[in-house]
Amino acid sequence: MLTFAQEIGAMRAEITMRLCPTLEVEIEDKRYSLAVHYRKASDKRQTRAAILRASARLRSKPRVVLGKCVVNLVPAGAPDKGIALERLRMAEKADRAIYVGDDVTDEDAFALEASGRVLAIRVGLERTSKASHFVRDQGGVDELLARLISLRREEQGHDAACSGA
Repeated sequence: MLTFAQEIGAMRAEITMRLCPTLEVEIEDKRYSLAVHYRKASDKRQTRAAILRASARLRSKPRVVLGKCVVNLVPAGAPDKGIALERLRMAEKADRAIYVGDDVTDEDAFALEASGRVLAIRVGLERTSKASHFVRDQGGVDELLARLISLRREEQGHDAACSGA
């Protein structure tokens, strides 16, 4: 049985052979998934359709996640980001998690917000996102992290003052 990384390697070779000679695509190997970008294609609709046809003909049938000018291919049995986040949260014995993301592949993790155990924050407003909180851009993420660090330091200072340390 192939590992997910091996499966992606095989998929990459196959999809490259099918697409690269004729289409304006860029294939990004993310080790456990492939992102087939077509933002530079002159006919985006036709190129996306060709990518989807080629993906359907792969020996290993991937889960297809569509994004903005990208088709993500994930091994069918691979966990999504929501499953990965839950596994990590449990392994770390964390009662809650904050998840920040900017991609359609982050939506599985954003969906966990309904459980009350995840605070979902999307970078960039996307009306169809499952995240209930948004920051405008990377600067917003930086501000959020700085504020969380500041709050944590204040809390630690308060705890030390109350314990007489």
